[in-house]
Amino acid sequence: MNRFIKIVMLILATTVLFTGCVTVTSRTLAEEAKIAYMRDTGVFHIPVIAELEVSQTKITGTASGTNENFELLRVRAVNNALAANNADVLLEPRFSYESTARGMTVRVTGFPANYKNFRSITERDTVLINNTYHLLRSNVYIPR
Repeated sequence: MNRFIKIVMLILATTVLFTGCVTVTSRTLAEEAKIAYMRDTGVFHIPVIAELEVSQTKITGTASGTNENFELLRVRAVNNALAANNADVLLEPRFSYESTARGMTVRVTGFPANYKNFRSITERDTVLINNTYHLLRSNVYIPR
């Protein structure tokens, strides 16, 4: 009988040990969607124009992790570069990757920029936007 109690206690202790030591990890990938669902609401939005102040000096950001989180590492590398340089957006990003048995490192370089001078759109702006749109949709080669 004494041996039976010891076995039951051992099983109970093992069960508590395995169920009591569970670690729950939650990660959230924060990405700015920049979308607005205003269809069929009768709401009209007047577009806002902003200027970009672009730095002429490239910046770099890195992120490391497992090979399964490739896209997450790209986003983190960009976020790290922007946060370290107090920038709003990274222009012309270039990514490089280094993969090892332990994981992957993603490095991004690009030009940091900040939004400034927000204002409502004017008729003059629409002409510029339309011309730019047609230029980008044409077969004109724009060197990078």
